[in-house]
Amino acid sequence: MKQEPILIYYADDDQDDRFLFEEALPLTKSGASLHTFENGLELEQALQSKPHKPDYIFLDLNMPLRNGIETLHALQRDIQEKELKVIIFTTSDNPSHVQTTYNLGARLFVQKPSGFPELVKTLSHVLNASTWPPQPDYDRFLYKLQDA
Repeated sequence: MKQEPILIYYADDDQDDRFLFEEALPLTKSGASLHTFENGLELEQALQSKPHKPDYIFLDLNMPLRNGIETLHALQRDIQEKELKVIIFTTSDNPSHVQTTYNLGARLFVQKPSGFPELVKTLSHVLNASTWPPQPDYDRFLYKLQDA
């Protein structure tokens, strides 16, 4: 039986960040399929209208219309019921953002890497993780590249 490719939703208002993510993804050798969105509202609408849930949702925090934290609030029930793996993918390192997104059910908080090789390595590690606990302990929630 043919296995379906990994499906990723990525919401980020920065066109350059979406482009780099799209360019890095094939280098992870994950075989993942990517759908991008410019804000959390577009992502929420896609989740409601598409029959297949994504395997991963990468979510920026700073976006117009609906930011990442507002999107997490809106998705809270789906995160639990559908076991969505939401990865916060942001430039922020604000401790209150880390705590808030953890409390709302995100699985991982990743500060966007500064270079393309680091982006590929980060995505490879996240997408190839062998186990995903329902909710990680707080100490393992904040991803650091050296952990890979």
